[in-house]
Amino acid sequence: MMNQSIDMVQKISPALNEDSKKAIEFYRSQISYIGYLAPSLLVVLSIVYAFLIELICLPILRRLRVVVPKWLPFRLWHLPRSLIWYYLIALVIMLFGHLSQGNSLFVAVINVVFILDVLLVIQGLSFVFFFAHEKNLPLAIPILITVVSLAISYLLQLIRILGIIDLGFNIRERLKTKK
Repeated sequence: MMNQSIDMVQKISPALNEDSKKAIEFYRSQISYIGYLAPSLLVVLSIVYAFLIELICLPILRRLRVVVPKWLPFRLWHLPRSLIWYYLIALVIMLFGHLSQGNSLFVAVINVVFILDVLLVIQGLSFVFFFAHEKNLPLAIPILITVVSLAISYLLQLIRILGIIDLGFNIRERLKTKK
């Protein structure tokens, strides 16, 4: 369907300039990756479904007076530091592994990198919420940063880098000691 949409755009606008043609080719190459990312997308989708089920079921269980453990606040979420090493190994394999598209190693590596990217973004967003809490900023600021970064991919990359820095250099402990 996405390829058909791109074909329709090309038919509607025959006077595309060179930049538009490059953009269309870029989108076509990205569409081919979606098929390779299907396993990762299923994992992420199942986690989102599990989270939604918990959001629905926990209030019901509490109303029925079932003892349910509370979640840690999002600002206190902290992933294991070993994720940085897994990410580095996957990136090195991706860069120097001479992977060809369609190869099973290629599919495995891009799926691992995708899932690690998502986890590092979660770590970065957790740090944003932690920083806002430490500096007594209103909750609306980290929520706004989250929404804007999800809408603008460049900011999402910065959030991912922030997650890497937070995991690697343990910035949270340094902020706590300065307090």
